[in-house]
Amino acid sequence: MIGPCSHRLDFGSSRPRPRRGIAGLWILIMVPALATMLIFVADVGRVWQARLELQTAVDGAALAAVREYNVNGEAAARQAAVDYADANFAGGLSVFVDPNVGNAPSGDVVLGTITGAGPLVFTDSATPLGCSPGTRIAVLVRAEHQIFSIVPGGSLLGGLVGPYPLQARAIAQFDCNGGSPRLVLATGP
Repeated sequence: MIGPCSHRLDFGSSRPRPRRGIAGLWILIMVPALATMLIFVADVGRVWQARLELQTAVDGAALAAVREYNVNGEAAARQAAVDYADANFAGGLSVFVDPNVGNAPSGDVVLGTITGAGPLVFTDSATPLGCSPGTRIAVLVRAEHQIFSIVPGGSLLGGLVGPYPLQARAIAQFDCNGGSPRLVLATGP
């Protein structure tokens, strides 16, 4: 008996639809997306590397300055910080530090002392420092640097990528009672 709903369903008899060209569509979609991600990852890697290079340059400049201050005085310490920073590169560009001859607390090279037994505190000093027993002479070095995007024109995705401002800060000290210069973590200007 054949009824109105008695037709046979045959799933194997229909021919599959042609799927030619679907790989090309995926390539058109994925290649630009992957290229954008690759450029972004490369930019982030460059910024990370430049930040490390800038911090290393500032650390070295602070150590060179405090060592030079111990031997030859204030002017030599400032010049050592400037020379050492200039000899280093961050992101392919030389690191610039202003000698800050007036010893302004917001300057790039600030001479001062370290006080405190618990948390160390950097205090700038506008007067020439002398090395007397118990004094801990310190030099604070700051640098600002800007890294530009590797993307032609300096921006990608409407300015979301670069330029990147970087900052670094280091304080080095030596104890007038003896010991060698070292980097310290201290609060201060």
